[in-house]
Amino acid sequence: MKYNSNISHILILFITLTCLISCENRQERENKLITISLNKANAENKKLSETIEEIRYLKLNTPGDGDLIGKIDKLLFYRDLIIILDKGISKSVYVFNNKGNFLTKIGKIGDGPGEYQMPQDVTLDKKNNEIIIYCSYSQKLIYFSLDGQLQREKKIGLRFRGMHFLKENKLAIFTQCIYNYQDNYGPIPYDFIICDTTGEILHKQFRNKSKLGSSIVVISTDSYFTDYNNDIYLSWVFNDTIYKLDNNTMKAYYRLDFGHKSIDKEALTVLDNSQLLLKVISGEFWAKLSPVLMADDKILIKVSFGDMKENEINYGAYYAITSLSQNTTSIFKITENDIDDCTVSFPISTHGDYFVSVSYPEEIIHQCYDDKPNLIGVNEEIIEYQNPILVFRRLK
Repeated sequence: MKYNSNISHILILFITLTCLISCENRQERENKLITISLNKANAENKKLSETIEEIRYLKLNTPGDGDLIGKIDKLLFYRDLIIILDKGISKSVYVFNNKGNFLTKIGKIGDGPGEYQMPQDVTLDKKNNEIIIYCSYSQKLIYFSLDGQLQREKKIGLRFRGMHFLKENKLAIFTQCIYNYQDNYGPIPYDFIICDTTGEILHKQFRNKSKLGSSIVVISTDSYFTDYNNDIYLSWVFNDTIYKLDNNTMKAYYRLDFGHKSIDKEALTVLDNSQLLLKVISGEFWAKLSPVLMADDKILIKVSFGDMKENEINYGAYYAITSLSQNTTSIFKITENDIDDCTVSFPISTHGDYFVSVSYPEEIIHQCYDDKPNLIGVNEEIIEYQNPILVFRRLK
């Protein structure tokens, strides 16, 4: 009996030690920053067909009243719906079904209930099946049902450029150098904030250079948050880190290594974005000038840089694709679109395994000159005054 008891104690000790080592190793892996190497020397020139596994198109129908989308700034997919924000031209939010048929326009321009002057961003409350529009002019959140019916609106008292709705009625927002102030809180010079839907601050992070009355030049992207495998990631212009939300805190998860072309950390604290952009264009720095997107076990990054040769600037934008499973990265520039007549623009969203970009009819027609546009699977004639075409590309 005593012998068996000793064996039991040894087994318990062994299992405990194994668990402790396993937990330590897991914690070490979780805390270790994953480096994505973006070496300019490895950059290649490729045709579009060399990078695409599958491609399909979706024409967005034009309503009978001819109401056209001016520019797609944000693109959301939910169930069988496509939600589109045009914040600068038509200043509207549109809803289409997954076949491209127009369903409704959400809200309208104005100062009344359910109306907005400047729709800065749109997000989804998936638990309550609601579309949330943020009006930066009146600093309010406006809630609509999926079919466009006004539910309620709340004054939030914060200004920001991007948002993502979290669980438990929390909102993750990114200000990018916007100065915020609340009477009950004081100055809030932070780029990342988690608040409730009334604007009460729950967490703040990444102190910025904003000051009261200051006008800081920023290079704004249309999306800062990426939703991938039920995790929320954050990235922004002139930053070499991709963050992942963990317990209401953004933790560094990926680091972008540009080698000797990395942006100088001191320059980030001294120069504004317009000055940093000049250094990127002149070739002094590399920079990530678009949101990071994730789909199909891949991270897609747009890398921009310039080279100064004989007093002339050669500026270019490259794609960087990282395979998460293989931990490899390829950098390339699309030199020829040998598939269709769409513009090869950087995607603005993802849907399933696809990266989704936008092609505008006037651009397609301009590229084709006298020839008819060649779009696989689009049989209807493309005319200038119609809504954009969504291009779904699955990468190799």
